[in-house]
Amino acid sequence: MTKLYLTGGYLGSGKTTAICGACEMLIASGKRVAVISNDQGGRLVDGSLVKQLGFSAREVTGGCFCCRFEALETAISSLRDSDLPEYIFAESVGSCTDIVATVVKPLQRSYPDLSVMLTVFLDARLLASAEHGQAPSHDADLNYIFYKQPEEADLIILNKADLLDGSDRKAAAGFVGKRFPGKPVRFQNSLQPAGLRAWLKELETMKVPSSRKSLEIDYATYGAGEAKLGWLDEELEIYSETGRAIESAVVLVNAIYAAVRGAGCPIGHLKFLLHEGTWQKKISFTSLAEPQLRQTENPLRLTNLTLLINARVHCTAERLSEMISGAKADVAARQPVRFRTLGAEAFSPGYPRPTHRIN
Repeated sequence: MTKLYLTGGYLGSGKTTAICGACEMLIASGKRVAVISNDQGGRLVDGSLVKQLGFSAREVTGGCFCCRFEALETAISSLRDSDLPEYIFAESVGSCTDIVATVVKPLQRSYPDLSVMLTVFLDARLLASAEHGQAPSHDADLNYIFYKQPEEADLIILNKADLLDGSDRKAAAGFVGKRFPGKPVRFQNSLQPAGLRAWLKELETMKVPSSRKSLEIDYATYGAGEAKLGWLDEELEIYSETGRAIESAVVLVNAIYAAVRGAGCPIGHLKFLLHEGTWQKKISFTSLAEPQLRQTENPLRLTNLTLLINARVHCTAERLSEMISGAKADVAARQPVRFRTLGAEAFSPGYPRPTHRIN
């Protein structure tokens, strides 16, 4: 029986890091794995990263799994027909919720032989702050999505737990226990193999629920929250006559982060993938409190490279585009570098309209 590990959770909670690490671990033990990436946009850092790592992969783009359910079915069928994976990890869009009613139950109806488990990742630091009265977001509609996601989880992962001291770990656990009573909860650092092994073991040993309760959810509030996020995907070619394309890319990444931070716009995530041939580097920011990248001399001299940008920020798509365009112009004026846009799109997610919803 193929196991489908659906992975949800808010933007920047560490889902992709956990999935990639878990897949590498399973492959090393001789297991067959596959990954389905999902996003509202069409140029995905995570999808490109998964392909570069050599995993069997599919993408569902242009909407959440719930609204692109037929595309999800096609991806699952394609993987099962070609690769016969024992494990499929499917990562949902970070602003998506109501997964049990719109994805899990329809999948169980269509594929009775598919074992489906839903893990929801949360940034443990945000839960510790919530216990002390500080909401994850300044916006009530976005908080609504954040708190709805773990409400339907089979397993809750409090990720980035290594960044908490003992009192904050206790605060985070206390908040989850009060807000989501009875839910299995794990503290985890997805960069550490021990945490990933424990997550996989728990998924392997947990019994698939015989019945799941669909969320009671206000789609007007849910849709309003998604509409407040600016989504920008851009693919750039970076050309440096001096062979310092990597250094120039890091300068640009820092400039984009500085522009967003300077505007005070909360970050869902800023993801960047630098790649040329078989070389690649992923860079991520998930809050306004992180330090900029430290610029160091890179021994790899590249004249050209490609930079893929995925920005999810609490502002309008127009403002987000302006910030990134301004950062590019500023860097180009100060550095011996040229940028060429290969493709770009900026938008706010549309109102969620799931293909199926089973109560």
